[in-house]
Amino acid sequence: METKTEQQYKKPNWGILLVSVLLTGLIMYNCMGGDGNRSPKSDSTKKIECYVQAKGIVKNKLSSPSTAEFPGAYEYVKHITKIDENTFEINSYVDSQNAFGAVGRSFFTIRIVYVDDKMDSWSDFKIKR
Repeated sequence: METKTEQQYKKPNWGILLVSVLLTGLIMYNCMGGDGNRSPKSDSTKKIECYVQAKGIVKNKLSSPSTAEFPGAYEYVKHITKIDENTFEINSYVDSQNAFGAVGRSFFTIRIVYVDDKMDSWSDFKIKR
């Protein structure tokens, strides 16, 4: 049987203490705004996101999307134009196989609109083979 002095000097359970501290910190972080205080996305970040989105849209329209080859990073940034504060236009191309297996180049244009730093919609999609 433990004596009163042994009970007083028991070591604390560090696992419970650590979890308590982490939970308290997480709650405080969320209450103080958490991710809501992020700075707005830069134009270069928006341009990259737009191009990635455009690639996905174009691939969905191709007869053989697995063969799609888009311009490299150094080239595609030249294909993105900022129309206004929240609108970007991509004029680019993709090389891919057609239904007969022949490789051809298709040119595409698409506009992507941001609302509250999130991609909201796309429009004016055109693809020319």
